[in-house]
Amino acid sequence: MLLVPHPLDPNFLDFSPPQLRMYAGANADYECLVDEDDYHHFTKWLWLPKVSPCGKVYFKRSYSVYDLVGQRSGSTTLYLHIEILTRSEGPPPTRTRCIADHFNGNSLDNRRCNLRRVSKRTNNRNRFGSHFYQRELL
Repeated sequence: MLLVPHPLDPNFLDFSPPQLRMYAGANADYECLVDEDDYHHFTKWLWLPKVSPCGKVYFKRSYSVYDLVGQRSGSTTLYLHIEILTRSEGPPPTRTRCIADHFNGNSLDNRRCNLRRVSKRTNNRNRFGSHFYQRELL
């Protein structure tokens, strides 16, 4: 006879904070992790997936830019990880440390603890995650 644990058994309760996910794609094909603060702010918009040539997926959205007369003059693309980092830390501190990097190399992990501003060199060294390379001190 197989014993099934009771749902309220304290040995099986999970008290860790929930991991909130945002979805993108026609059928919600992609999901990314975000913090609760960012989840409530960024779910106001529709995010689309952008698959890079190396296979990493980033969440993006576009909006139109209008001139003073009201005519559409173009569009701008925003990336979720850059917006989260700008919202939490402000604009880039220097011109060299202007790239938003995923610390663990997972482009779908957009929690604040996984994002940092780095130089282009550090970003290239961290292409597959910090556990593959010796980390450069910031």
